Amino acid sequence: MDTIELFINQAIEFKKNNKLEEAIASYSEAFDYLLMEARNYAQKTVGYIDEGEKRTISQEYFNAVQKYFQRDKNASHISNNAGVLFARLGDYENSKKWFQQAIDLYPVGEIYEEAVVNRNNLK
Repeated sequence: MDTIELFINQAIEFKKNNKLEEAIASYSEAFDYLLMEARNYAQKTVGYIDEGEKRTISQEYFNAVQKYFQRDKNASHISNNAGVLFARLGDYENSKKWFQQAIDLYPVGEIYEEAVVNRNNLK
């Protein structure tokens, strides 16, 4: 079992025990780990542009990070699940952000209907 799965399983257990803040923290850790992997992928495939002491991150770098997230649906599912938990806590602002992130990170050409419905059902 990889690190992301461990965080997700931990979040599920917290949710089962109605420890919603802890579940959100575990989903956030899972997403942060995915982000680290995505950045490493982008660094290896595109890299940075170094100009003296200045480092520039190109649009291709950001595209590579996005591509990494969209290679499977983990980032979207993590984001949607966190959005659901924020909604259950009444934090609709954060909930909407996480639902939108779930939609944005879904593979190109597909629609994450559950996240769209969740976002649209917010107060």
